[in-house]
Amino acid sequence: MNISISIISYPTPKKRKIQIHGDYKIKKVKEGCAIVKYTGTDTEVIIPDNINGLSVVSLGDGKYKPYPFSDYVFGDNETMKSVIIPASVKRIEQQAFVLCYPEAIHVSEDNQYYSSEDGVLFDKKKRELIRYPYDKKDKSYTVPDGVKKIRVRAFYGCKFENLILPDGLLRIEDEAVHECHNLKSILNYRKCSVLAEIIFINF
Repeated sequence: MNISISIISYPTPKKRKIQIHGDYKIKKVKEGCAIVKYTGTDTEVIIPDNINGLSVVSLGDGKYKPYPFSDYVFGDNETMKSVIIPASVKRIEQQAFVLCYPEAIHVSEDNQYYSSEDGVLFDKKKRELIRYPYDKKDKSYTVPDGVKKIRVRAFYGCKFENLILPDGLLRIEDEAVHECHNLKSILNYRKCSVLAEIIFINF
């Protein structure tokens, strides 16, 4: 009896390799490139809209890794005081600005996906507060009216003493005020419509 065996070989998916261009480590993605790490020492970081002919469309590549901290885009950067995000950026991963110490995050007015107000990072319509800068000096912060969601670790490590929430806030995500050691009060807390997954650690 003759037995015929067919072996089908499938190609191994290619891993996207990290490329180094100046102060940036990038990965190619479908629409251009993602910045996965900034290694520079500038106090004002102006993120380019193009690196090596590739449009910068993302800060972070969507592969969340809590450790080591160096996996965060700006993690462990102690010199950056402000950052300017260009119009080309379409995605900002939730950990991009954790464990770095800016006083302000600015977004190009031409960006269709994100915006900033007084140095704080929001989505374009200002419905979601994404990141309040770690080293912003205000002792009190009022979340603007219209904000519906406060994102994961949005206030991580921030220095303010008082946080004032808007009436129409619908959701506060995990560890929003994690490591906020100076925080003494959260005002308007009871008037929010839904408060899901808020974890007060060290508060």
